[in-house]
Amino acid sequence: MAKKIMTLLIAAAFQSAGAEGFDWQLQTGLAWENFTGNTQNIVINTNTTNRYSVTTPSQIQPLIAAGLGYQWDFIHQAVHLNVSSYYMGSSVTGTNAPLVNGGSFDTLNYTATGRSLALMLEPKWIWTANDWQPYALAGMGIAFNHFGAYTETPTDPNGSAVPTSTPFTSSTTTSLAYEGGLGIQYPLSTDKHSPVLAIDYRFMDWGNASLVSSTSQTNTLHFGHLQTTSINVSMTWPF
Repeated sequence: MAKKIMTLLIAAAFQSAGAEGFDWQLQTGLAWENFTGNTQNIVINTNTTNRYSVTTPSQIQPLIAAGLGYQWDFIHQAVHLNVSSYYMGSSVTGTNAPLVNGGSFDTLNYTATGRSLALMLEPKWIWTANDWQPYALAGMGIAFNHFGAYTETPTDPNGSAVPTSTPFTSSTTTSLAYEGGLGIQYPLSTDKHSPVLAIDYRFMDWGNASLVSSTSQTNTLHFGHLQTTSINVSMTWPF
């Protein structure tokens, strides 16, 4: 009897392990972004060294994403593999302390804007025993962080600091990106082709962000890694 029950359980497991099929997903969310860079000294020429410090406070940016996935169903759980593309705008602020090698002088405030695109491979484990289905996800891929529109203004309008005549120019940095998150999803009906609504919280590292010198110098202004924590809402359509 026990052998027969075990055989039936194994057969059921293999039967339920068949691929549920393909699906596509749209996603939007709010991301709290920050930059890991702090202070960097850059040698402008033999007589001048400037100190650049990232001062960007945590800020909220909208993000959007789209993906194509495939799901395998097991008993009370599922494994989902998604390929997703994420897009987000961003901005960074900081201070430039000119000629730090010569003493303490008035400073300049700088700003730059950016946009980031990430392509991620995302495995997800889902507990499907109930209508509300918790899940955990991870992801790894590649990000393209483009920053430009660098500007400087005197911190003190009456100070002596003058914006540089050779500012940094735009640059696209290609980096490894990774993520992790937890969420919960809800199929809108019992039909296996029903849309699935989900909400999750995740951390994502988009990789390095930087600008390059507009002169023949090889100086690079690094902002560190662009990182976000986000609340994302998605809708998935099996097909």
